[in-house]
Amino acid sequence: MPTLHIIGNGFDLCHGIESQYSDFKKYAFSHCNSRFMCEFVGILETCYLQKNAEGTELELWCDLENALGKPDLKAAYKESTEDLELDIDHFMTTSSAMEDTAVCSFQDMFESFRELFEKWVESVDIDVGKIDIPYFDENGKFLTFNYTETLETLYHIPKDRINYIHGRRNTGETLVLGHNRHVDARLQESENDMLHEYEAIETMGNIVNFQKKDTDGIIAANRLYWLSLGDTGKVVVYGHSLNDIDMPYFKEIVSHTDDAVKWYFSVYGENETDRTKAVNHVEEFCNALSIRKFQIFSLP
Repeated sequence: MPTLHIIGNGFDLCHGIESQYSDFKKYAFSHCNSRFMCEFVGILETCYLQKNAEGTELELWCDLENALGKPDLKAAYKESTEDLELDIDHFMTTSSAMEDTAVCSFQDMFESFRELFEKWVESVDIDVGKIDIPYFDENGKFLTFNYTETLETLYHIPKDRINYIHGRRNTGETLVLGHNRHVDARLQESENDMLHEYEAIETMGNIVNFQKKDTDGIIAANRLYWLSLGDTGKVVVYGHSLNDIDMPYFKEIVSHTDDAVKWYFSVYGENETDRTKAVNHVEEFCNALSIRKFQIFSLP
């Protein structure tokens, strides 16, 4: 019975591949070689002000997909229109200009962000060596959330046994990146907002919602793949953060595999406290999937 390997970014990281979002941050700032790119990164950071749990870094640069669904639209509006002023004598013209500028800047920000993100992904160096991986079955099935071809290059896994669920780099495919929230722009509006500001923020909220990951569509497009998992002997999860955004994929896997199949998870922590948190996170995630305790194992 084949093994299903579920591959997350931690798989690449443990090989020494620099594929963290913090590496993307370095790439983004090192490529601010034009006024436009500097403005884009500036608006991006102004729009996403929330910090990580430790308060040491913007969530944008350490948990990108979750961050994308939590914008500060008012801050983004002010950032993009700070050089513009309302002219009472030409109110309609100047107010429309402020609305258009805010919306266009916001749309350009996301387009530039995605372009830069894909260029960074294409630049990630995977010239590293193989490592010993527990329960790694080269003849098994592979579902990878990574964009890199690490499995093909390092372990010579045939491409037809790998499902790049979010796309593979350097193939012309659109790389899937997105959040799982619905942004209600009305919650960021106030009674003091003028009509042009209100309408700009509404449109900006719609732009953020367009960045939502279409998990339902992706699941539907992979219907035959899920059906092929019925003979799975065990599921081994390497380096996946087990975030809520990707929960629907795991639910699909659970629904198409035997209800007694064993699940093995890699657990990483720099110290005992972090490792305990990681173990608890796995247990909570499995509980949400109705995977029972006797099915859950930690990789050595």
